[in-house]
Amino acid sequence: MSDIAVVGMACRFPHAKDLPSLWKLVSTGHVAFEDIGDDRWTHSAFFEPNDARAQDKTYVRKGAFIDGVDEFAALHFGLAPRRVQVMDPQQRLAIEVTRQALQDAGYETRPFDKQRTGVFLGASVNEYKDLLTARHRALQLIEGEFGDKLSAAEAEAVRAGFADVAPSRAFSIAGGLLNMIACSVSQTFDLNGPSISIDAACSSALVAIHEAAVNLRAKQCNVALAGGVYLNLTPDNHIGFSRIGAISPSGVCRPFDSRADGFVMGEGVGIVVLKRLEDAKKDGDRIYAVLRGTGCNNDGRGEGPMTPRPEGQRDAMRRAHQDVDFPIDTIGYVETHGTATTVGDVVEVGALKQFFSEKAGHALSQPYCYLGSIKANIGHTMSAAGVAGFMKVVLSLHHGVIPPQPGVQEVNPKLDLTHSPFRIAHKPTHWERPTSSPRRGAVSSFGFGGTNAHALLEEWVDAPAVALAERAELFVLSAATPALLAAHALELAQLMEAQKLSAAQVAATLAQRQSFDTRLAFVATGAAAAAATLRKCAA
Repeated sequence: MSDIAVVGMACRFPHAKDLPSLWKLVSTGHVAFEDIGDDRWTHSAFFEPNDARAQDKTYVRKGAFIDGVDEFAALHFGLAPRRVQVMDPQQRLAIEVTRQALQDAGYETRPFDKQRTGVFLGASVNEYKDLLTARHRALQLIEGEFGDKLSAAEAEAVRAGFADVAPSRAFSIAGGLLNMIACSVSQTFDLNGPSISIDAACSSALVAIHEAAVNLRAKQCNVALAGGVYLNLTPDNHIGFSRIGAISPSGVCRPFDSRADGFVMGEGVGIVVLKRLEDAKKDGDRIYAVLRGTGCNNDGRGEGPMTPRPEGQRDAMRRAHQDVDFPIDTIGYVETHGTATTVGDVVEVGALKQFFSEKAGHALSQPYCYLGSIKANIGHTMSAAGVAGFMKVVLSLHHGVIPPQPGVQEVNPKLDLTHSPFRIAHKPTHWERPTSSPRRGAVSSFGFGGTNAHALLEEWVDAPAVALAERAELFVLSAATPALLAAHALELAQLMEAQKLSAAQVAATLAQRQSFDTRLAFVATGAAAAAATLRKCAA
């Protein structure tokens, strides 16, 4: 079975606008929860803190959101602004972050096989379509009830207030279909491989990564873009999850903690660029990590659509392991689904304990494997949750660090971790490499309705690089405006200083990016000199 290389990644999550800031967020244990404002909806109209089961109300006051979801450079991507008005912003985000992922992989201008590039994106809810439908009905109601009573100026003012609905109905169907989230990416970047939006609820993104791996191994694709997206544009999910008590009344998501009382709603998008490992090595790609195995299944008949079954979860793990042969005790970290719900964490950790013992052939009682959940940092990002956890594990392998798990003061005694292989990291911890093997990690994601996915990741250990003397490199940057170029230069300087990047690799990656009207070029020897020049130019 072919191993799969992760050669590019990009994201936008709460308090994490890009890959470096996502790593900073998880590696420092930062929490992105904040009071729900009125920029998405008038939250006070739906807020009832004293009645957890109030009809059409929610007791939730906290969430985790990303900025600028209404911003999109339509013409830059060759899209008509009138179409973009009624395009689900999840489509726009997927397009923007795909471009960033291709940039990260060095493929924005470098040729790659577009004929056999597939797109597999998790997407399960389109709240924007509901908003436009409501606005369309409101416009019809106003015109029907008051049309003959309004002056020409008043009627024009009403229509102007509904400009995102009235003049662009021709694009409304394509703008509101979930399948178009993947297809819009394929159309925008002229990609001709499979283009599939996958709705498996909360496991959508990890199922999408699984499907991408299946297609790469079957040689249906040579490159695959995979991930997921979710935007929280209405209070509906807060209300629905309040009715069943799954969402945290305290406004804090605490997986594994004795005080855990549910999850917090988050949102975001993550895209990874995948290739067969042998192709990535041949093409000279930078490799973040290697995807060794994936598994996907369904729980089958259970007590209800939200009740997890440990048997189904263990079977998904078995499927991921069926084509790989390495000892279970080389897995040093598991990124769990980790919703912090009363039932979910106990079932999931119980399934992990049983599976690890099954694979080892005996009961495991010495802790060597860390557990974590990114939902404690950015909330439950629904159909993007699986790729958020996936990227966290890839970055942890890449940096050799186990991130701290926020919110755990006292481990939930129901998890019974005392005599198990699992433990919780309370601070950033060096990830010890097992004897004679690479570091390995796993990711679990479970969906409403019982669709489970599990993935096995391994650090990429290349041949030792030959030390070369530093040489002068040409650095080229560009942006649409001077202000954007200055911001880009400053961000790159900070990144080079924080992560000690190779000057040659940075220069080579920048050379593969598209050029815009405002440009900067300079020569520098070494990363420190380049960062200093970037700071000077930014100022």
